[in-house]
Amino acid sequence: DKQATLDGAQPFPPVAERMSVLAIAYHNMAVEQEFLGQLDAALVSYGRAMQLARLHVGDNHPVTAALTRAYDKAWDIIGVKQEARSRREEQRNLGRVPRT
Repeated sequence: DKQATLDGAQPFPPVAERMSVLAIAYHNMAVEQEFLGQLDAALVSYGRAMQLARLHVGDNHPVTAALTRAYDKAWDIIGVKQEARSRREEQRNLGRVPRT
């Protein structure tokens, strides 16, 4: 099998390696989304990172293990943040009289 080359000199890495890099990029994007408060988007990105790693490098690969741990931790942390946000919104709305 001949590997595709970018400039004729450097072969592209194997697909699994490229996909693991893409998975890590999704993870990095999720971290930034979480920091910006885009919690739903962050969960989607964490999930995509984990799925790409599982699909292309396998369940037993260290990258997959790390991204799976990050995904699980994100669900725990973001779930708490979302619950706190909901409670805060409920408390803000307590005692407000709807305008008619």
